[in-house]
Amino acid sequence: AEVSTQSTGMTLLNTLINISGTLPQTLSLALVDSLTVSSCVGSSITTSCYKDTETCTASGGTCVTTTDGFFVLVSIGAVVSLLWKWKLSKLFLKLQTQPIESWHVSSSSSCSD
Repeated sequence: AEVSTQSTGMTLLNTLINISGTLPQTLSLALVDSLTVSSCVGSSITTSCYKDTETCTASGGTCVTTTDGFFVLVSIGAVVSLLWKWKLSKLFLKLQTQPIESWHVSSSSSCSD
């Protein structure tokens, strides 16, 4: 294998890892607006202010946020992480109690060119 082929593969792998680390953050921040609950107060129009703020303010009302989507998202994340810890805690303890030698790679499995 040539050096350029190996570096191209590593660059592609690094790009995929960066995307997989960034994509969940982007998607979760995109959810904040859809999880936010707001309504028009002080107007005869009963509309959600999610995408229709101009109609509310034009009719003399103001948009009031009842529930901020950020806090909903943080709460969901906390519940998911607690469930994750609860379900996998036995596995984590089992891995922590393994002797250090079990993590070493044996010399018989090394690759040769």
